Amino acid sequence: MPKSKALVKAAEHSIKVAADVQRGIAAYAKGDPATIVAVAAAAGIAAIGVGLGAGAYYGAKALFDRKE
Repeated sequence: MPKSKALVKAAEHSIKVAADVQRGIAAYAKGDPATIVAVAAAAGIAAIGVGLGAGAYYGAKALFDRKE
């Protein structure tokens, strides 16, 4: 698999992981507006962190596992 295709696949997977984490956190956004805003902020921060971590992991894995 070419390097660019491997990185695109890794990016798609990391976005999916981040979205899954955000959906899981957003399920707790119930109640008053302050709680909803706090949960939304936590979900956003978690999605960014997980997205960066998963992107680095899957990107490095794709580069090491690619076959020429």
